Amino acid sequence: MIRAEMKEWHTLTENMIRLLQIEEEEKRDLVIEQVELSLTKREELQSFIQQPFTEEEIEFGKKLILADQQLNKKLNVYMSAIKKDLSNTQVKKDTMHNYVNPYDKVARDGTYYDTKQ
Repeated sequence: MIRAEMKEWHTLTENMIRLLQIEEEEKRDLVIEQVELSLTKREELQSFIQQPFTEEEIEFGKKLILADQQLNKKLNVYMSAIKKDLSNTQVKKDTMHNYVNPYDKVARDGTYYDTKQ
């Protein structure tokens, strides 16, 4: 018999994997919020998942490990996408600033003075 905490851990992991497949920017905040809640719940469950394990739990644990590895990959991809969007936003912001004020970054220390009159 598999402990309820292990089953719930698996359910939370599978739900997070499904959530991380949502790539719409409008839903990003909601996805992040749900993932954070699920990670918190999983952390609470971890104290209940300790030895001794039955044979059935050991086999189920292997599935949990694979699901957790898959989740980690998805989280890394999702974080990379967020970082890329942030960097693109910064580039757009800098470009817009340069367009509005093109002479802002011009070096002013090389001013030429004509001494002949």
